[in-house]
Amino acid sequence: MHEIKQLKPSIYSLTLNRLEWVKKDQQYRLRFTLSNQYLLVYIAQGKGFIYINKEKLSVHQKEIYLCKPGDTYAFDLTSGIELYAFHFDMAGEPLKQQIMRLQIAEPLMKYCNQLLSLSEAKTELENFRLQITFEEMIYFIVSSDKGVSDNKLLEAKKYMDSHYQHSIQIEHLANIAQVSEHYFVELFTKQYGVSPIKYLQQQRLVEAKRLLIQSDARLREIARNVGISDEYYFSRWFKKKTGLSPSVFRSNHTTHIAVCQRDFIGQLLALGIVPYAAPLHPKWTPFYYKHYRTDIPLHLSAYKVDVHHQSNLERIQECQPDMIISNYRDGSR
Repeated sequence: MHEIKQLKPSIYSLTLNRLEWVKKDQQYRLRFTLSNQYLLVYIAQGKGFIYINKEKLSVHQKEIYLCKPGDTYAFDLTSGIELYAFHFDMAGEPLKQQIMRLQIAEPLMKYCNQLLSLSEAKTELENFRLQITFEEMIYFIVSSDKGVSDNKLLEAKKYMDSHYQHSIQIEHLANIAQVSEHYFVELFTKQYGVSPIKYLQQQRLVEAKRLLIQSDARLREIARNVGISDEYYFSRWFKKKTGLSPSVFRSNHTTHIAVCQRDFIGQLLALGIVPYAAPLHPKWTPFYYKHYRTDIPLHLSAYKVDVHHQSNLERIQECQPDMIISNYRDGSR
C-alpha cells in the first residue's frame, strides 16, 4: 500500500522573542507598560492583581493572562512571587481570550521551567528547540482551556439560592467556582444571562414578594430574611425594583385569586389583578412567565391544555384561595 495525503499548511505562526522570569519574596510592582507584542503572563506563585487596560484582575494560579499589541499592563503582587512573561509574535491567533483557565497547572510549570532553561540557547538548533517548546506550550494552553465547569457555576448559583438572606461577596462565589472574581462574573453572566449581583437581587426580590403576599411578617422581618438589615432601605429598594411600596404591594394581593387555565391570566391582568395561582411555564406561557413569575406565588402546570387539570385543582385547594376562576369543564362556575 502506498498512500499520499496532501496536508494543509498551519494558519498559526508563533515566535517567542523574550522571556521574563521574576522571583521575589516580598512585593513586586510594575507600572502600566505598553505591550508592543503579544504578552502571555503566568503567575505561578503570589497574590495580588494584574491590570490589563482598565481591567483589574485578581490573580489565580490556574489562570493565564493575554495582552495584545497595544494593550497596557501592570502588576501589583505580594507574598512569594514567581512570574513568567512571554513576549512573542503571533499570526492566526490561536489565543484569543484575555483569561484562559486550566484544570491542571502542573504541566504548564514544566513548560515554563523548560523554556527558562532553553532561553540560554547559543546555537540555531537550540533556539529551534526553544521555539518548538514554546509552540507546544501554547498548544497545551489552548487545548486545556476548558473554563470553569457548569457544575461549579451551578454550585455557586445554588449557594446564592440558599444564602440570599446573608451578605454574599463575589470573592466567595468565585472561590466556590475555583476561578478569579473577574472570570467568575464573566462566565456566570454568559451562562445565565444576568450578572451574579443582579441574579442575587432577583432572588431576594422573589422572596420579599412571597413573604409580603403569603405572610403577615413585619417589614423589618422581611428585610432581614432577604439580607437587608435596614427596613427603610428595604422599602426604598423594593419600590425601586417594583414601582410599588411594600405596603401597597401587599394590599394589592390581599384577595387571593386562583385561575385554572392560562387564558384567564391575561383577563385578570387587564383588570389590574395579579392572580395568586396560575399556570406558568417558560415554554408554554413565556410572556406571563417572564414578566409575572415573581408576582404569582403559586405556579401551576401549564403543559398543554388541561393535561394536569386534576393536580392543578388539588394544589389550588391546598392553598385555599378566596376565589377560583375556571371554565365549565371543571364542574364549577
